[in-house]
Amino acid sequence: SEYLLYGILKFNDLVDSLAAYRLTVWEMKRQTSAIAAGAASYTVGVGATINIQRPEQILRAGLIDVNSNPTNPLEIPMSVYTDEQWARVGIKSLTSNIAWGVWDERAVPNGILFVYPRLTVAQQIALYVPLAMSEVTEDETGLATSIVTPPGYRKMFATQMALEMADYFKIKPSTNL
Repeated sequence: SEYLLYGILKFNDLVDSLAAYRLTVWEMKRQTSAIAAGAASYTVGVGATINIQRPEQILRAGLIDVNSNPTNPLEIPMSVYTDEQWARVGIKSLTSNIAWGVWDERAVPNGILFVYPRLTVAQQIALYVPLAMSEVTEDETGLATSIVTPPGYRKMFATQMALEMADYFKIKPSTNL
């Protein structure tokens, strides 16, 4: 219905606004991905080279050395460079079979991950990313997304949605809201 579509739109606007301040992040996710040798960079996002939801931030990273011991690979911690640290890297085309850092160019719709030095052998990478709440979708039966939140969020969402939708229904919110 029209009301449901408007409610979903306003809810997704609210989730997007909260995500900008990391207020809907309640999970740390370890995402692993195979990375090819010789590439200068890898796209990060749904359907990209590193096929994960594009993170707002990469908190930690690790190189998974699958070549030394494929059945029990070693994960080697990697630095996550800030923009300033990456700018100070003099020879960005340096190559090695081990990488010790990554820089995340936060592009939209997909991010671009630079692994330093460039790998001469295929490896795997582990990215530790905060996972934000997803926006909701609707299908022919109603909501197609389950909304799961930590304790304390339900009241906040109900209050904010009342404020978000008051104008649409030509209702003046109470001062308690």
